[in-house]
Amino acid sequence: MNDPHVERLRYHLKANSVYYPVQFENPLPLFKDCGDFSIRLENENLTVEMKEHYATEEAAKKKVEEFLRDWLNWARFDFEWDLLYFKYERAEVIDRNPPPTVPGQCTLGCLNAGTSPRTFKATSTPLPLKVSEYPAPPTRFKATTEVETMWFRYQQYLQDKETCQSFGYFCLTLMESSTGIKKNARKEASRIYKIKEDVLRKLSELTTVTGTQRDARKLKLGCSTGVPLTLVERQWICKAVKMLIRRKGEYDFDTAAGSSLEQITMNDLPKL
Repeated sequence: MNDPHVERLRYHLKANSVYYPVQFENPLPLFKDCGDFSIRLENENLTVEMKEHYATEEAAKKKVEEFLRDWLNWARFDFEWDLLYFKYERAEVIDRNPPPTVPGQCTLGCLNAGTSPRTFKATSTPLPLKVSEYPAPPTRFKATTEVETMWFRYQQYLQDKETCQSFGYFCLTLMESSTGIKKNARKEASRIYKIKEDVLRKLSELTTVTGTQRDARKLKLGCSTGVPLTLVERQWICKAVKMLIRRKGEYDFDTAAGSSLEQITMNDLPKL
């Protein structure tokens, strides 16, 4: 009876350069032991050595590409944009219990099980960028649907498709609603995500009461001052939201260990 086993998967790291050229400048090889598999990234070629048994290419890819998704989302903290993606190339599969060899039969050491390439798409980086080192994979970060949603809304803002107030308030309320409670949701978000409540309160204030008729989230009497956000305030909101995204990914990686996370305070953010 045949016993197929995926030995390794191969990907190619690519830089998305829709608007500007992006070049790798001889980065050093990167190696990481990931438990079920190990990775080696060298010359933009990613080799994934499977340490656990996976009988099919799709099963191995599902496990590995969860990690790749986390990695690419983590890289956004350095680049902000979806600068990089991994293009799937092939799997190398062996038969651990091959049938007896027939005299004159040619045997293969591995099988390249090719499928249609699966890629993690990207948009672009707003400035020309030369990459001299590969972004390190995260040690404690999970790119959940909520994490990817907040990154999407943030990049909508960077592309002038959404106002600062709109994306900032959305990310705040996503964190609050993720607690599963309605009453005192902000207080609960502060507790479980280890974020001082005054940070969340300030984010709510800036995204609610500021703005003109062109960008205010609310123009209801008593809600908006009609005063536009200053550059410093915009930078503060962006920094705060990125901290929320990071904290959501850190917490979702291991919710049982959430209490061990370092608390986020106003001192971690720019002065207003």
